[in-house]
Amino acid sequence: MNSTVSVTATIHFLDRTRLVVQWPRRADFDPATIASKLRQALETPQLAFSIEGELLVVPMRSVKYMIISPAPTALPDTVIAGATIEADQASFDLEE
Repeated sequence: MNSTVSVTATIHFLDRTRLVVQWPRRADFDPATIASKLRQALETPQLAFSIEGELLVVPMRSVKYMIISPAPTALPDTVIAGATIEADQASFDLEE
């Protein structure tokens, strides 16, 4: 049995396509480093992934939103924690 936890990022694009990327969760970062790296990733104009020896670059200008699960153990101060989505009150569909 593999005890490695994977992180899954579902990237939803403006053209309504989506991409799912997975990687092993890093356990060797302290919470401050995790929050710093997340903030840095959110501020960059592109995301880059090394996948099976190839480099995948995703320009953020084509991304509608992303869902990352499980969430990082530490988040930047700008992230609102404890939020919920009420489907009957939402003005958009997360899967759209």
